[in-house]
Amino acid sequence: MIKAGTLVELMGQRAIADPDKAYFTLFDTPVAYGQLWRDSERYAAGLRRFGIERGDKVCLIYPTCAEFFYTFFGVLRLGAVPVPLYPTLGVEATANIFRDSEAKVVVTIGWFRSGVEESAAAAANIRHILEPSDLEADAPAPPFPVVREDDVAFIQYTSGSTGQPRGVVLSHANVCRTVEFMAKAAQLGREDTVVS
Repeated sequence: MIKAGTLVELMGQRAIADPDKAYFTLFDTPVAYGQLWRDSERYAAGLRRFGIERGDKVCLIYPTCAEFFYTFFGVLRLGAVPVPLYPTLGVEATANIFRDSEAKVVVTIGWFRSGVEESAAAAANIRHILEPSDLEADAPAPPFPVVREDDVAFIQYTSGSTGQPRGVVLSHANVCRTVEFMAKAAQLGREDTVVS
């Protein structure tokens, strides 16, 4: 079993140990650990071109797609903080989260762009609205900072069903320990598949 203190270490170790093994299968297309790691590096280079640095917040508004994972891990590799959001929150709720999270950038796809632009118009902190094509960098990988266990891994917003959505800050240690605990409790091994 791979032991790691951060999501970046965990994914990096899996990419080295099992580069051709499928991390997930999406619409009958497997995405291997190695591919995810390489594409997250390219996306990190693309994000760096737009000024994303350690500690910056980046909102992700995607449907279920491989680009979500490339962006998510690209953000993590920069020491920045992904803020995944549902595309169905509505313009006002999304704008509130943009402001509350203090995000600098939003990454989305064309389907959602007009709603994202409307939300960003009410959030002066948003500097760029990007799409995967903007992140397809063939530039050399940027220097990656050391990501520590106590660094923020991501911010997860509540659904807002009982009030204004609130951000829950999760550290790398929180997430890694929870995954480890869940795997032990469910007696999961390297060959098991889980849907969450």
